[in-house]
Order: sequence, then structure tokens, then C-alpha cells
Amino acid sequence: MRKLLSQYKRFTPHIVALGFYVLVTGLSLDRLLLHFGQVLPGDGQHYDYAIFSWDIWWMRHALVDMQTNPFTTDLIVYPFTHTLVTHTLVPFWGFLSIPLQPFIGIASILSTFIAISFLLTAYFTFLFAYRHGCSWSLAFIAGTLMTFTPPMIHRATEGHLNLLAMWWIPLSLLAFDSICYSRRFGSALSLALCLYAALLTDFQYMMWIPLVLIPYALVKFLSPGFRSDRNRHHRLVGRLSLALLIFICLILLYPVPQLLQLNSSGYSRASLETAHYYSFSLSALFRGGVADFTIGRMIVPLATGLGIWGRSRKGNKLWLVIAVTSLFLAVGPYLPLELFSKTIRIPLPYCLLHRLFDGQYRAPVRFAVLAVFGLSMFVALEGQALLNHFKITRSLRFGLAGSVLFLIVLDYGLLRPFPIFYPKNYTVYQDIANDPNNIVVLEVPLGVDTGYTLFGHGQQLIYYQPIHRKRILNGALSRMPLAAVDYFRSYNLLQAIAGKEEIDTAATRELAQLVEQWNIGYVLIHRDLLSNDELQQLLPFFATHPSLCFWRTEEDLLAYRTRPSGSCPSMEGTIRVNMGSPESDAYAGTGWFLSENIGGVMGRWAGNVPTATLRVDLKPQTYCIRFRAWAYPPNQTVTLDVNDMDIAVLPMSETWTIYTTTIPAAAIRIGEATMIQFNHASLLSPHKRTQGNSSDQRDLAAAYEWVMIEPCIK
Repeated sequence: MRKLLSQYKRFTPHIVALGFYVLVTGLSLDRLLLHFGQVLPGDGQHYDYAIFSWDIWWMRHALVDMQTNPFTTDLIVYPFTHTLVTHTLVPFWGFLSIPLQPFIGIASILSTFIAISFLLTAYFTFLFAYRHGCSWSLAFIAGTLMTFTPPMIHRATEGHLNLLAMWWIPLSLLAFDSICYSRRFGSALSLALCLYAALLTDFQYMMWIPLVLIPYALVKFLSPGFRSDRNRHHRLVGRLSLALLIFICLILLYPVPQLLQLNSSGYSRASLETAHYYSFSLSALFRGGVADFTIGRMIVPLATGLGIWGRSRKGNKLWLVIAVTSLFLAVGPYLPLELFSKTIRIPLPYCLLHRLFDGQYRAPVRFAVLAVFGLSMFVALEGQALLNHFKITRSLRFGLAGSVLFLIVLDYGLLRPFPIFYPKNYTVYQDIANDPNNIVVLEVPLGVDTGYTLFGHGQQLIYYQPIHRKRILNGALSRMPLAAVDYFRSYNLLQAIAGKEEIDTAATRELAQLVEQWNIGYVLIHRDLLSNDELQQLLPFFATHPSLCFWRTEEDLLAYRTRPSGSCPSMEGTIRVNMGSPESDAYAGTGWFLSENIGGVMGRWAGNVPTATLRVDLKPQTYCIRFRAWAYPPNQTVTLDVNDMDIAVLPMSETWTIYTTTIPAAAIRIGEATMIQFNHASLLSPHKRTQGNSSDQRDLAAAYEWVMIEPCIK
């Protein structure tokens, strides 16, 4: 019984700590966990969530489904093959996700890993502080200060699995402590595996962990207990050497060989100005800030006050030194000073790192979280020394700790709702996944992110690749040569769907060429991601392109197939195109404005040019065509032309009127799309017609509500 009671007392702090951090994690990630599996973190405007969702999926897809090397791929930013060694691939999380993916979705896995990161960071920080003499309450404070700091919350909103795993810092220190106090050589394996797992999470931990671990180890080595006991000193050196040897053997498997083969000559490099932009501002210590650029207003004054008034051991100052060093690195490459109307740059230590990594590391602000760890430990240890000095009672200690924790919650803004959004789920992608052909999906808009260079927009569409599993041109990699972007820029079509150029006549030939060259099977247009100007020029292009067949619409998604059997399937029965509906985008070629409300009627204007084109796929027979329209210029007439054959000249009324005529079978061409052209006699702008009273300066021909085509009944 006594043994059980002793074990209960031993584990009570850990159970209470985990329970407490579960509550704080739930408070911080409230809506993400309440809508678990249905939502993604963030506002949907930033696409880092898509990158890490793709990373998780890709690891299993490569190893299990394709049984190939997971560190290269051509599935994104096709047709190029890319190394993923310098990408934020998070292999650690990818490996953990492999057994989970058959049972739960990527969104659920992403949310789970985010929550686990908070719990582990908090618990291991608590554990490290607790094992170094802090009471429960102060260890709770250390874990809370470290874990729920604004940069960590911001990283969660972005889905940054690589940066959320800050628990590798305290866990590495705990593993080192195990080497110091254990006589087993297995402790060396624990430290080596811990370091290697951190490396598999992100290479940045190989900067951050040594910044804490090396000074901590030096203090241990120089402590009287180790200096006076040579045998203990030698055993420690032996175990550390073994840990280092194991770690070297592991990195010789990955990533050292891959990095040695890497040609980084085509990679973009961050300038000092870029690094300065992503630096921590010292003023944020006093006035707060946003996202990654603040650590709260409370922690620095709290640490400063305890440092001045506290009664600490010399070893506690180590954490203050680590914090100050990390903050100096976070401040960036230089401090700009205005002196006599000139800006003088005072170089800072980060410049050395910038040169060492050849400009491949651009965000010194990330060192700020390391400073938070040092400050958290300093606050906990100094606070413990202060409480011991004044012999404060246990109940009062809990009261003070509760007050501090409440202030942390307020300072860190943990009561604010966690930002989430509902991703759109398109059944189109599942149907594409069922296509057995090895094809490419052309997503519109096109967006590529090389880590430093943005080309176009639409990078977030990689989120859907785990569903359809086909190659795409879109993509976002942390490091990537500019060759792909330069290649895409050589095509007017790709420039146009990236929003970089207006589409021209070359695009028609280029799309036909790429359909054959890359085996493009589907073109998917995300109208909600395109501006009105982009919609106005791209929708008619795809609607009338001879290589494409309209497939379906789903919400804002407009889907085309490339000609599956050499020609598009003929449309059967009565065809009604409601010109004000989203589906009409699949038929409206050049000469149409976007659909709008026209005097209470949903339709679209023909204008800008005299001829408006409608594309349908008909089989050869006689059709009756009817349409409801309203002429804008007085005395308007429209000439109907079907595949270059004039079929009717109709005078138009300035009121909504239904017009009827016949399309002869001779006008329909076998195996080709049918182009119906409405050739208007005149154009007139509302601005001109109202003598300047209207701001609408578009040249309008007529408004159309619907067009109906059906086989004529004999």
C-alpha cells in the first residue's frame, strides 16, 4: 500500500501538469479542436497549411503507395523533378502519420499534430524545470510561458509543424541530463535519437539546440561535482562521444549524402534587407506586436524584476545569457540608426550566420522563441529562489502562481478565438482520382513558390493533390531553383493563368501543345481565386478552346476534360444556357461580360466587341434556337452565324424579347465544337447614352437572359 501511495505521489505532478496543459491547449486552439477534422488552421488566405498537409500525405504516398524515394518528386511544379531535402518536408511528422492516414483525414492529422506539439512543449519544459528544483507551480509557469507565447500561436494558425516542435529543446536537455546521471550507455542512444529526430523535423533545430545545449553542457562540465570526480568526468565524455558517433552515423544515411549531391547554384538567396525585414524589433518587448514579431509584454519585465530582486544561484544566470544571445540573433543582421539625415547600419552577430548559410536562412525572428525558453527557465528558477528566501506558504504560492498564469493568458491573448476556415471539398477531385490514366491536372490559377520568389497565385491548390493524386504545375517548396519559374515565364498561357500577362493568340497553340506534351487530362478553373479581370479573359479562352470539353461545375470550380475520344461528347436533348448562371461560363466565349443582375434579371451583356461567341457541342441535325434578349443601342440588329455560316438577321427590341430561328444541319461539323456567333450591328456605352450621368463606360450590344437549343420537331 505504501508503495502504491509512493508511486501515486511520484506521478501526481506529471498527471496534474498534463491535465493542466490539456486545458490550456484546448483554450488556445478552441475552435480547431471543437470542429476537429472539419476545419483547417488560419484564414485560408495563407497557404502554409496546404504545404504541411501535402508533406504529411507525400511521405506515406511515396513510401507505401509508390515505394519510391520520398526526398525527390515531380508531382508538384511539373514537369521538373525536385529535391525535397531543403524543403520543410518534416519527415518526422510524415513517418508518424503513415499508420494514421488509412483511418483519419489529413485535416484531422494536422490538427492532432498541432495539439500534440503544444502538449509536449509544455510538458517537457515543465519537466525540465521541475527536475531542476522548481515547485509544481513555478514549473507550470515555465511550461506555459514557453509554449503559448504569441509566435507559437501564430505558427499554429499557419500549420507550421516544423516550427511548433519546440519540445525538442527541453527534451534534448533532459536527454543530456540522463547521460550525466545515468551509468547506462543506452542514454547515449537516447540523446542521439533525440537530436536526429529533431533534425528530421527541421534543420533549424540544429542551430537552436546547440545554442542551448552547448552552454548547458559546459556549465555541467565546470561544476564542482564533475571536476572533482575524474571517473564520472571520463564516463560522461565517453557517453557523449558515443552519442555523437551514433548521430554522425545517422546523418550519413540522411541528409548528408543528399546535401553533398545538391546543386544550390540556382537557388535564390536572401539579402541582408530581407533578413532585416524578418527580424525581431526590440520595441516589441514594450509595446507588443503581431504574429512572430512579439513575445508578449510580460515575460521580459518579469525576468528583469526577478533578476534584480531575486536570490539565485550562479547557474541560473546561464538561462539569462541564452535568452539575451537568442534575442541578439533574433534582432537580425543590423540595427539601422538615423544620424545626420543618413542611415547607419550597425552590424550584429546574425551577419555571421547569414554568411555561413549563404543567405539561405532569412528569418532571424525565429530565434525569439529560443529566447522565450531561456527567459521561462530563468523566471522559474529565480522565482523559486525568491519564494524559498521569503519562506512563502504553500497556499500563497499557489495563489501567486494562479495569478501569474491568469496574467499570462491575458498577455498572450489566449482567450481570442483560434482562427479556422472550412476547406472546400470538391467531388471532382475524387472522380479524377478514379481515372486510371497517368495524366497531369492543370489548375487555374497557376501559382509557384520557390521559398523566395512567388510566381502567380494558387499555391494552396496542392492541398487537393492527396485526393486526386495526379501531377500538377502548382506547388510551394522552401528551396527550389528558379529554372521552373523561368520556364513557365516562357509561355504566354502559363503567364496568363498566373495573372502575370494578358492572354494572346499564342496561348491557343501553347495549350494544345502542352496537352499533348504533358498529357494534360483535366483543366480545373477556380473562379473564386481569380479576379474579375482574370475571369474576363480566361473564361472565354478555355470555354472555346478546341482541346477542351466542358465536364461539370461544382460551386466555384469549372472543370474541363481534354478530348477523351478525339472529340467532345454531343449534348443531347434540349440545351438551355442560363446566361446569368455560373455554369454559363463554360459556354460563353469572347464578346461577353461576366454574368450580373440586369434590371432584376440575371444575365450577361454582350459587348466590348460586336461579336459574342457561344460554344456548344452538337451532332449534325437541324436545331431550333431561341434566346431572350434586350437590345441596348436603338435600332439594333443581330446576325447569327454558326460555324461561319450566316443563318439569320434579326432586328432587336429595347425590351426583353424572345427570338427564334433555325440552325441547319449543314452548319454542324462532325467532331468539332459548334461556335454560335451573335454579330451585333452597333455598340453603345451607358456613359455616352446618358450623356455622362452613368459611370458605366462599357460598350454594350445587348443583354441576354438565356439561350435555348433543341432539335426541331418536324
